[in-house]
Amino acid sequence: MNTRVLKILLALSIIISGCSESSQQSQKQQSHYPGIVDSLQVNNWYDSTKWYLYTYYCMDTPKLILDNEKETNLVNLPYGSLELKFDSLQVINDSFYLFFDFYNHTENKLLVPGNYPDIHVISNGLMFRKATVDSVLCIANSNSSYRLKCTFFSKEILDTTSFKLIKPLQPDVIHFIRTNSKSLNPWFLEQAKKRGVLN
Repeated sequence: MNTRVLKILLALSIIISGCSESSQQSQKQQSHYPGIVDSLQVNNWYDSTKWYLYTYYCMDTPKLILDNEKETNLVNLPYGSLELKFDSLQVINDSFYLFFDFYNHTENKLLVPGNYPDIHVISNGLMFRKATVDSVLCIANSNSSYRLKCTFFSKEILDTTSFKLIKPLQPDVIHFIRTNSKSLNPWFLEQAKKRGVLN
């Protein structure tokens, strides 16, 4: 093989290598998942948790409970219109916990619908096990101020179709999504279309 052919092959090898690297970088940039979610390949669980939290809370409006037990609105919009951002991911044995928090339009975190001063009352995460990707094994709540708490349910409850805490996409939620589609958060709206709730 002469020197000229070797030079051409070397140049082609460099070009192909550069294109491949550029393509990989482009794919990474296009991903809307946090780095840890991508690296652990738990993107489906990420979407499932976010969808669950939106559907469970979408009709509620963030409120603050005052000392005299009166309520005041924190934001005059339902959770379905707000931003739901990834908070953290915990790996415990063969299970993953993913946690999110709602934010208002001024980037303030809204931890709880009731926002009680001493009790963390919102479920802001789900637990999945590798063998059961699409099954909610545990509904969890956690943040920097509270220890992880989980709510487990019996198989009978998990199999039911009418218990909102397990299956939040109930008829009233579907109705809310369809009648408020113009004001929904863009991610929530896109997922509603993708999952057949909206056309």
